[in-house]
Amino acid sequence: MSSYTHDIEYTKLSPSTGASIASSSFNLINTILGAGILTVPYQLSKTGWVLGLFLHIATALVSKYSFVGLCTGQELAFSFDFQVVIQKVLGRAAGAYSSFSLLVFTSFVMISFCVILKDNLFFVEGWFKVGVMWAVLLFTMFPLSLVKDINGLWITSFLAIICVTYIFLFLVITAILSSAHVIDLGIERPDPIMFPTSIIKFIQALAGFSLCYAGHFNTLNIYSELRDKSLKKMQTISGITSYSVLILNLGIGLGGYFIFTQNVSSDILKNIELISNSTIKFCGNVANISIMIVMVCSFPLLCFCFRTTVNGLVLKNTELKYKHQIQVVVPTVLTCGIIATFVSDIGIVLDIASAIAGIPLVLVFPCFLKRKYLQMLIKIDPEEVGAEERKNARKQLMRMKMDQMFSCAVGIVGVMIIFVGIAGSVLQIVGY
Repeated sequence: MSSYTHDIEYTKLSPSTGASIASSSFNLINTILGAGILTVPYQLSKTGWVLGLFLHIATALVSKYSFVGLCTGQELAFSFDFQVVIQKVLGRAAGAYSSFSLLVFTSFVMISFCVILKDNLFFVEGWFKVGVMWAVLLFTMFPLSLVKDINGLWITSFLAIICVTYIFLFLVITAILSSAHVIDLGIERPDPIMFPTSIIKFIQALAGFSLCYAGHFNTLNIYSELRDKSLKKMQTISGITSYSVLILNLGIGLGGYFIFTQNVSSDILKNIELISNSTIKFCGNVANISIMIVMVCSFPLLCFCFRTTVNGLVLKNTELKYKHQIQVVVPTVLTCGIIATFVSDIGIVLDIASAIAGIPLVLVFPCFLKRKYLQMLIKIDPEEVGAEERKNARKQLMRMKMDQMFSCAVGIVGVMIIFVGIAGSVLQIVGY
């Protein structure tokens, strides 16, 4: 196989668990789905639906590119550990920041899952919500978080995708029927906006787009269990994942936004309570139950990444045993439950976490890894290969140089968005 091709076969550094392209795609899609899908309509109310549509497409395409970018780092570092890859390729400081990003992002998203689970329990009130949340946390989310291999969660991931698909269909069909005046929702709604009316609101929404496509923290974990590992397979998985999530996000975002327009809340399902149509309200309650199932099914994937990160920091040169996983999972689950018991809204905190931790994981680290990988390939002299390959090698070198410039540009944009996202969150805190 030529050294210039982009489908270089990776060295198998870990035993394969036989994960297929389908099961790996299910897990990567479910890693992304979760709290982010409920905020998409609210983001469109800040960016306008036309600009928001463009931003979603752009973010999905960049995410597809950066998923593969992360996997190229494995070729350079000979490791499937996210932190080790970043440290070996980009330096000790970047490695430390990657550990910080992984811990902050996954922990806050796990807490948000518990909060959403508690707040969306429409059939109970008061402290009964807390009791049900703890029951679900201890008897479903906790056992699932103890699964040894991430591929073992593909069935729950498939269930989560089915539930999100129901929410997608519910919002899209409701939006179409209400816009065509086939059904009356009994709500007042202003005209939708196509573009942002305030630059501050646009800035506040910008970092949140990373949350809607952030599954990069589990990419190497999923890749390590893939059967017959190759970059070509990961390109397929990243394409399936990015385009599937894009379709779901656009359907939920546009459907939810056109139902409530500028009156949409940060949790689209809370708006369902305002609808007077009994049939739609019933279907909305089913959507509420669906999102709770998604939280239950997505939580273990976040916990898997969190425990892997902690074990990588604490047990660097120690053989990892199952008891080490339990020692991390137990306090993690209990801490998430305790915080969720007393917290009702962590929206702003989650926005800040997306800015300082989500964007580096989605844009900055993967793109700079891809740049380093391409630098390694570009150093190879095309004159060293045979005459038949020389012409193709030169063409590929030219493409790789352009790819390298694109990687660098996206990485720099990612760094800029970090500061813009933090600024937007601060403005939101002070009341702008």
